[in-house]
Formats: sequence, structure tokens, C-alpha cells
Amino acid sequence: MWKIQLSSLLLLSTALLSLSGCGYFDLCGNRVEKEILSPNGKKKAVVFERDCGATTKYSTQVSILNAEAKLPNETGNVFASYGKVDHIFWEGDSQLVIKHDKDDRVFVNQSNIFDVNIRYSFYCENSIYLAVPSPDGKKKAVVFFGDCGEKETSRGFLVTVLPAEVKLPEKPNIVFAAETTMLPVWQGNQKLEIEYYDYTDYYQKQKEYINQSKNKSYDNLSQNQETFGKISIIKHNISDITISYTPYKSMTKEMKDLTSKVPITITYPEGK
Repeated sequence: MWKIQLSSLLLLSTALLSLSGCGYFDLCGNRVEKEILSPNGKKKAVVFERDCGATTKYSTQVSILNAEAKLPNETGNVFASYGKVDHIFWEGDSQLVIKHDKDDRVFVNQSNIFDVNIRYSFYCENSIYLAVPSPDGKKKAVVFFGDCGEKETSRGFLVTVLPAEVKLPEKPNIVFAAETTMLPVWQGNQKLEIEYYDYTDYYQKQKEYINQSKNKSYDNLSQNQETFGKISIIKHNISDITISYTPYKSMTKEMKDLTSKVPITITYPEGK
């Protein structure tokens, strides 16, 4: 009797596995967030959320398909991560750009599929805090926030100088990077002064207070404060522009404006 029951169970298990393999018991599902057609309209990039049930974390994924094809219930054939795709766009019919957070856990990132090259980058454009034009309007000093893929920089303010009409590139030539508030001020068309808040005295007083308090809850705060004000990149020229630096022991009104009005643009009065 038990042999018959065992045989039945084996047959049932085999049948269930077969059905599962055919997709009858697939726990995963895809929800399309957006579709972007290639310029010639022959292909599309599909950004979707894939969820495989309560025991797994949902992920953001990308597939490239023929324009008329429906998204299959499968893992993305281009990109997948436990994060968000900040921006995705076509650069012609054979190149797709995917921008995402540098810290995302990525588990699929193809570089080519269906004769389409995929380029990955980190998103900088939305991080612009301040653009200060030179007096002649031909250049601009740009203050932005983030690392933009630069390993040697921390997540603080960064400064670069660009032609007035150029957008912030993915890997700009950074002239100054520090975990502090800063303000670029043009001293003519070829001289730039960067004013920045020097935290040294402020945090020295804070550390003295923490040490005197003898409160263990302040230990992590004390360690974190050591990174504030840290300068990781400092350059004194870029192209034909000379750069000088002025530290301030207290925040100027303009620096406070920088942190409270985002984004802002400083313009010069006529003749200045």
C-alpha cells in the first residue's frame, strides 16, 4: 500500500515541477513603468519593476525589445538592480544610455544586445546647486553635489568650470571638492575665487564639548564630524583660468543662500 502512495506522490511532484517550469506557478510579475522608442521606431527600451513575492526584494529592470513586442514575464535582458533608474534615453538607434545611482546593487548589466550598445553612467545633472557666469558670459563656474563616479571624491560640494552653453558632463574636470559649503566668485574673466566655509574651529569646539560631556552617545557624532570640511580635490588653474581660495570661519550670507535656494543663478549688474 505504501509503495502505491509513494509512487503517486512522486508522480504528483513530477507533474507540479513540470507545470512550474511551464510558468503555471511563476511567483514573479512585471509592472511596466515606461517605454522609450528608439529614434527610428524599430526598438524600445522598457523600464519595469519586477516583484517575485514577499520573500524577495523588488527590483528595477530594463529590457530592449522590438517595438511591437510585449514584455515577457522574465528578468530584464539589459539591466537589473535593487535601485531606481534615474534616467534612460537613446543616443541614436544603436546606443542606449542608462543612468542610475552609483551605490545600487546591480546584478544584470549587459553592454550590447540586438546590435544596441548600452552605456552606463551616474546622474549629475539634477545635482547642480549653483551656476555662476563669468562677467563676459562666456564661461560658468558650476557647484554641484554628488560624486559622479569619481572615486577620490566624497559626497560633498564640487566645483567645475565650463563654457556657458555646455551642460554638466558625466565626468567633469573637478577643480575643488570638499564636504563644506562654497561659493565661486569671478574676479574678472580669467580669475576665479572660491570662498568656502572652514569648519575647523567650529568642530574643534564641538569635540571639546563632547569630550567634556563624557557621554558615550556622542562618540559616533565625534567621528562623523571629522569628515566635515574635508578637502579631497584642490586645483589652482583650469584652461586659462587661475583659481584662488578663501576660507571663512563663518558662513557668509551668500553661502547661506546657497543652501536655502536651490538651484540659484548669480548674475552681474551691467558693467561689473
